[in-house]
Amino acid sequence: MGDAPDKPARRYREVGVLAEGGMAVIAQGVAEDGASVVVKRVRPPFCFDAGYLRLFDDEGAVHAALDHPCIVRLLDRGQDDAGPFLVFEHVDGTDLGVILEAAHAAGRGLEVEDVLAVAVPLFQALAAAHAAKGGDGASLCVVHRDVSPGNVLIGTDGCVKLADFGVAASTLKTEATVAGELKGKYAYMAPEQTRSERVGPAADLFAAGTVLWECLAGRRLFDGPTDADIVQAVRQLPAPRLDAMRPELPAALVALVDHLLQKEPAARPRSAVDVVERLRAIALERGLDEGLARNAAR
Repeated sequence: MGDAPDKPARRYREVGVLAEGGMAVIAQGVAEDGASVVVKRVRPPFCFDAGYLRLFDDEGAVHAALDHPCIVRLLDRGQDDAGPFLVFEHVDGTDLGVILEAAHAAGRGLEVEDVLAVAVPLFQALAAAHAAKGGDGASLCVVHRDVSPGNVLIGTDGCVKLADFGVAASTLKTEATVAGELKGKYAYMAPEQTRSERVGPAADLFAAGTVLWECLAGRRLFDGPTDADIVQAVRQLPAPRLDAMRPELPAALVALVDHLLQKEPAARPRSAVDVVERLRAIALERGLDEGLARNAAR
């Protein structure tokens, strides 16, 4: 796999399955030094699929190029007697999807302070990914393409980290996306992404804006009985104004989410960095603690 050295014997003991997909399995693992890790492996039927192995290798290459406290760290990658693997840091906690399911079931949105505590590191992670450069100093053109509540991890210590760059676009990728093939979750795709157009950082901003809208509104934004209905909603339906549902929300936050959810990429904020600055201003306006203000300023 790539230039990673072969490891004929397993160095990570897997103690339980965390998630299982069609082509990969994610397990709770323990490293040789006793550290808790997360191990992602190719399912046996795909260990001999050259195309999928390239995708798996691409995922490792992209993640290895990203080094930021708000992005889940890749600790190791290679092969052993069970096939190719990726090893990530373990975040002890939950994901935003679980939190939103509970909030939505109760028919309420999250508190503004809690949303800001998630939004700041989420957009910091996107800013770092979008700005990532290779060893030659050239932009890697990373676009996550799958920003969604389930990929926003929240630790018991309060840390927030963006996970899963498995479908990310980047110049490091050797396996190109097939024309007409959609990568990501329909309900969080930008309109241009649903049309299989070439996407840039603005697509991630739209997806993150959808996540923020759902945090504040207490319900799904783009929904429907079929994938086709969801895609049509993403392309055509404007997002309902948050202040119509929650008049107490800060006007600046409502305006920011509305800006993120513009259908045309050029109409959205210029960058994730700009969004972080606006979130910082909202946090300071609400007199939030210095820790959050400093975090937003980084």
